[in-house]
Amino acid sequence: MGEGTAHSWTWWAEFFEKIGFYHQQYLDEENFASRLGGVDFLCLSGGDTFAIAQGLGQAGARALGEFFSGDKVYLGSCAGAYLPLHSSQEPLHRFNFLSIPVANIVPDPPPGLEFSPRTMIPYGNRYLVHPVRGEVVLRPRISYPEPTVVAPLFGGPPFDLGGDADGFRSRALYQDFTPRTSFPAGPELARRVVQGKEAVIEARIGPSTLFLLGPHLEHPRFPSANQFLFRLLQPFFNRLPETVPAGPGPEESSPALLREIKKELSRSRFTVQSLTQLSLSFEIGRKLYEPEKIAELLEFAWKRIRKFEPGSGLPVAAGETLRAQAVRLRESLEDFRTAVRGGEEAAGIMLKSLRAAKRFLAGFLPLYHRWGCLEEARS
Repeated sequence: MGEGTAHSWTWWAEFFEKIGFYHQQYLDEENFASRLGGVDFLCLSGGDTFAIAQGLGQAGARALGEFFSGDKVYLGSCAGAYLPLHSSQEPLHRFNFLSIPVANIVPDPPPGLEFSPRTMIPYGNRYLVHPVRGEVVLRPRISYPEPTVVAPLFGGPPFDLGGDADGFRSRALYQDFTPRTSFPAGPELARRVVQGKEAVIEARIGPSTLFLLGPHLEHPRFPSANQFLFRLLQPFFNRLPETVPAGPGPEESSPALLREIKKELSRSRFTVQSLTQLSLSFEIGRKLYEPEKIAELLEFAWKRIRKFEPGSGLPVAAGETLRAQAVRLRESLEDFRTAVRGGEEAAGIMLKSLRAAKRFLAGFLPLYHRWGCLEEARS
């Protein structure tokens, strides 16, 4: 959930909640290298691959290399699928772990495709293009009860592996599109670049297993994609520790703290919802960011904070820290709204607010998994 990610890391958090796995950590640039050694499953979500690589830096690349030297599992979707691929581009060249070609790097800009972080960006002396957005139909290449799976594609790669190869296995192909698929430059380019290419790759680095997902199989609104992802990962789930939350410990708890945090979160939701009505977007790095991304993070927290039983509280020390984070988030969003209304440059404040929302959520979820969802976990 570091600088280059948007909001889709919460999709992985929800996926693991659904299968009853609550022992989750949330890493960013500050703790990635120091805490990665204790991780069994590393999930890297969507966002800006260049910003992710820049944020992790050389220390993060070394830590990831050490991670792959153990018997680990890497799950990369969208930007997370691009990161370990060979590249000559700064700063991606630090993460050259796998040589897998992708079909959406082309020598010339395709006619009709506009330059935009969502559709096409320069990539050295070539171009990285995204001619498909929205639903795609996948054909599983594993034993699976359904012939097709529908999943969303928001910029992830179509791999040009040409089937199974030494050290790589194709686990799903892009077979077709649906009426809800968007084609920024028409369906012909989409068929040429995406259709028939690999959508999901399983690879090995030493003893580690990597799953590279072009589409977001973890997206919570695509249950068939979630089921396919579960089938892919099922052989590895016996490595996971106890999944039932341990339950609250002997720490002193405070219902008042929980109420204050909920109040701050409610105020932040109101502020960001007013911003989503303005059709704002900010190009930061090589990615477009909108207030809707912050709104999704806050709704993710709101849905869970409402599950706390009446009269329940939070441990005082952790609750005080979370309350301070909630206040900073609310103040940052209010500054963001003031800047937008005053016609000021707001991209930097947008990024600050997004960072505050991610940090609040990363502080809230471990408390929710221990103190707020016990009844749900038992049912």
